Amino acid sequence: MIKNAVFLSQHVLDSRRRAGMHFLARAYRDAGWRVTFVTVGLSPLARLGDDARLTDAPPEVRNRLVEIEPGLTQFVWMAPLHPRNAHRGWLNALTGPIFASYPAFVPAALRAVLAEADHVVVESAAGIMLVPMIRRDNPRARLIYRVSDDLRVLGAHPVVLAAERAALSRFSVISIPSPTLADRFPGLETVVHHPHGLDTAVFSEATASPYAPGERAVISVGTMLFDTAAALAVCRARPDLQVHFFGALADKPSADNAVHHGERPFAELVPYMQHAAVGAAFYRPAPGSAYLADTSNKMMQYAACRLPILAPDFVAGGRGHIFGYRPDDSGSIAQALDAALNADRSVLPFPTALSWDTVAAAIITDAEATGPR
Repeated sequence: MIKNAVFLSQHVLDSRRRAGMHFLARAYRDAGWRVTFVTVGLSPLARLGDDARLTDAPPEVRNRLVEIEPGLTQFVWMAPLHPRNAHRGWLNALTGPIFASYPAFVPAALRAVLAEADHVVVESAAGIMLVPMIRRDNPRARLIYRVSDDLRVLGAHPVVLAAERAALSRFSVISIPSPTLADRFPGLETVVHHPHGLDTAVFSEATASPYAPGERAVISVGTMLFDTAAALAVCRARPDLQVHFFGALADKPSADNAVHHGERPFAELVPYMQHAAVGAAFYRPAPGSAYLADTSNKMMQYAACRLPILAPDFVAGGRGHIFGYRPDDSGSIAQALDAALNADRSVLPFPTALSWDTVAAAIITDAEATGPR
């Protein structure tokens, strides 16, 4: 009998972006599961910011089941409202009771899918607020908390943080991609380290260079905790380099050698990574963000392409293939950049990543062994 898995994620499945949850969902599907990928944390309030999901999921695909691939269905849940952090204590306190009603707006079609699920994989996002409802409707399901990121680092609204605390005991497995995140869940025996995987086949294929002949390039992918000042320092330190930025950046570094591509399909990024001189991870400091050294998709992808990595020292973690700098110190940034450019790739200790199929198999095994809670 085919089993059903539902993924509750902040991402849109049919998107140019590729996050860990996309790969994990496909790995479940490839293991023989019927997968429904649900986008949470989306409402008209998303228009207050530059939320690319509104473009990825136009009105005609929202709030309905859409088959994207065989065995893989998308449901983009557009609610009337969703928890959004105002970053002001008094305003968060005022909106808390309103945002607490978020689960009440789950559409009947989505609720029916959740009620039939054998596994529900909940990403660290607003979907965690649905756990009590899911458990009431479906007491036999294994609930899996995939902690893609620390909700505090993401700046989640206090009602989401409270929902996380209340839901932890209900999960069969709390799956953490970095050992550093274990400190968030002291005393819980269901915490298991499942590293991020990597689609290794994509990076093993030969591609033609997209760069101009003789061009040496630094590549930067993504927008999370993006440190514009550090990126600009790199542009200024080496005007002989071209610095290529991928992602919908709200605050773009402006320099003659800065090349902005915006959001591009993942397949288009691969040649840029494979043929770059250095991969940059311009993370700005944030409390509790050291786990990014283990969970950053772009850093894993750079390593798969055997790129020396330029990153702030709080995520470098003494790893020999990552050249760390002190944020807000242009001299330190320039020094780390030169070291990365001059590094001998043949001797750098690049890590070996697991496939997403291996990661999914481990999560499934652990959840089945534990049972529903």
